[in-house]
Amino acid sequence: MDQIIMALDYDGVLVDSYNGLEEFYLEDLPALTGLDRSFGRYLLYMEYLTEGCGLLRIDWWPSIIEVHEELFNHLLWKYWERRIENSAILPGVLTALERFRERNYRIIHVGFMDDIPGLKKWRLEADGLAPYFDEIIVVGEDYPSRHEALKYLEEKYENSLIVYVDDKPVNLFKINVKLGNNPRFLLVRKEFRKQWSFPWDDPAGSYPTIKNLLELEKILEMPREVS
Repeated sequence: MDQIIMALDYDGVLVDSYNGLEEFYLEDLPALTGLDRSFGRYLLYMEYLTEGCGLLRIDWWPSIIEVHEELFNHLLWKYWERRIENSAILPGVLTALERFRERNYRIIHVGFMDDIPGLKKWRLEADGLAPYFDEIIVVGEDYPSRHEALKYLEEKYENSLIVYVDDKPVNLFKINVKLGNNPRFLLVRKEFRKQWSFPWDDPAGSYPTIKNLLELEKILEMPREVS
């Protein structure tokens, strides 16, 4: 294949944005709602449960937090303020992106939307990562699913290998179900762990795994099984 397309997820692949969660759920949430810290601890746990299921706060908060719309929106903004101010680009990411550029790989962001429309693209700009990307695709805003976004890339870039990197094995599994054993795609798992590991647990070990984005080129050199 003539061209390499690097399609990269954001949270857990490029940045660690989970460090502000305890501050929000155990400090901000009680202060803004009057709910106690034990309530916040349950919601912090549920944050990781729902992260593994691919649910946004706008999907599950309304069934738990009974507040008026103005306060709900304020909580959302405070939540993302805490995540953003505590975000850090993961080791090796900038070097890897620069190396991909040197090798003339196409670099595409393919990640799920945040709770607030337009926020994911704003975060990429704020982190200084947006200039590295040839295209920024936000699933849930630009395409309804990850596999549909990847199919778009397959059609746009003929005779290319599309390497998709995600930190959640379940996301890779769902993509694989939809795309099948297509030799145009290489699905790679980026290792990631936080307070509770279940969103990142790999029950079957089906995908090549990297600890650092710089390891992607070693994955590309490995022989691939094609049926």
